[in-house]
Formats: sequence, structure tokens, C-alpha cells
Amino acid sequence: MSLEAYVRVIVRQLEVLHPETVVERITGDGDKRTLVSPLWSRDKLRVLGSIDKAMAESDTWQGKKMLRGI
Repeated sequence: MSLEAYVRVIVRQLEVLHPETVVERITGDGDKRTLVSPLWSRDKLRVLGSIDKAMAESDTWQGKKMLRGI
């Protein structure tokens, strides 16, 4: 999966996640010496920044599309 595809998936998931839910791990800190793929996951700040940027550009936030009554 590309970074761009990952960011799209995460943004869609966050939009339907209750806004009071705390997300503990949206990306990981794998051992860079043994990581096979995806190589973009080595740069955690880039991943988090890409998610933040995509959400801002889309004018969206966690819970924006949450189903009512759940």
C-alpha cells in the first residue's frame, strides 16, 4: 500500500470514528533495520503530517461522518 492510499483509508476511518475515541497507534515504530515494507512507514512524522494535511485539505475531522444513534 502506498502512503497516499494509507492516508486516504485512515482519513475515511477517522471520519466515522466517534470523536471521543482516542487512537493510540495510527502508525508504528518498527525496527528500521529489519523493516521490509512499506518503507515510507520508517518516517513516522511524515505519516502523521500527511494525515493531518489531508484532513485539513478535505475540511474533515474525526467523527464528521459518524452514524447517528450508534
